[in-house]
Amino acid sequence: GDPMVEFSIDDSKIKSQELNISDDGTVVGEVKHGKNVIAEPTLHVGHTTHGLKATPAVRALAHRLDVDLSIVTPTGPDGMVSAKDVERAAKILTEVGPMELLRGTRRTMARTMSQAHAEVVAVTVSDDADIDAWAKDEDLTIRLIRAIISGCKAETSLNAWYDSHAVGRRVLEKIDLGIAVDTKDGLFVPVLRDVGKRGREDLRGSLNRIKEDVRARKIPAEELRGYTFTLSNFGTFGAVMRIQLLYPQPWQF
Repeated sequence: GDPMVEFSIDDSKIKSQELNISDDGTVVGEVKHGKNVIAEPTLHVGHTTHGLKATPAVRALAHRLDVDLSIVTPTGPDGMVSAKDVERAAKILTEVGPMELLRGTRRTMARTMSQAHAEVVAVTVSDDADIDAWAKDEDLTIRLIRAIISGCKAETSLNAWYDSHAVGRRVLEKIDLGIAVDTKDGLFVPVLRDVGKRGREDLRGSLNRIKEDVRARKIPAEELRGYTFTLSNFGTFGAVMRIQLLYPQPWQF
């Protein structure tokens, strides 16, 4: 919705609604002149459903279920949004609860951070943690997952979906953790569901299974979306492990 181009016209050069324009450029062929004004519809760039492939019936269903088609992942042929896609998104939105519109200081902070993220070069601050007290045979990944769980319980706003267009958030009780799995064909992010209510052995078993499914290309599409938090490992590049909050608009249903 923001302007992309501005035109400035010197009124002194306007005579009888005609502009005397000189152009030294070379034109091939005949250029016809006219005084008719052509009105074209405004094209909104950004949060819009233009370009999405969906039948009128599916769009009507999305309107009835109050689902924004721009957040729906299409699974139909040629990127078509199906009725099942809309129903799946509606079910997830019902489970996570209503949107909480941000107000006052939080609203101002959210807009400022979004603007800074888009216009200012990002800076990363890293720190070290002393884990000498951990057992030598400690499962580091599971320990980090449990640390994420503790952090989200201590500060519930960490586990949330933020909508920059509505300037609102959905604080989520259930933690669905995306685990980045690197393969020769690219990065996949399968999801460990409801990690806050699962024990160490259960988490390790599920983690091993989804890693094997990803590498064998047997991972269902449903297990690759809807996560609320991600854990990525940059250790293979000689870097520290990174825990990333998905911000500002993480969800694709």
